[in-house]
Amino acid sequence: MDQTAAEKAVINKLNKLEQTGFEKLWAITAPTDPDVIRVMNSGNAKYYKVNTEIDGGSLLRAIKHRANQGMNNLLMRGACNFKRLLTSGVTS
Repeated sequence: MDQTAAEKAVINKLNKLEQTGFEKLWAITAPTDPDVIRVMNSGNAKYYKVNTEIDGGSLLRAIKHRANQGMNNLLMRGACNFKRLLTSGVTS
């Protein structure tokens, strides 16, 4: 059976991992490294490691800031709905 170049590259990377790398690779718990982000897609969590060496961590900070919900509570949602009603009333 002939292997593709991508399969060979993955096998070579797996062979180079230390024992702790294998434990992280097959761990059931979610990764908690500071440079790992979680993205929810249809209820399924996907984890991505962001390379902070390239841009000094600005991409990771931007993604974390985007995920911040801020003041997303019942009072603020009610105020937003009231503002929307007030704006459409003034406009009409």
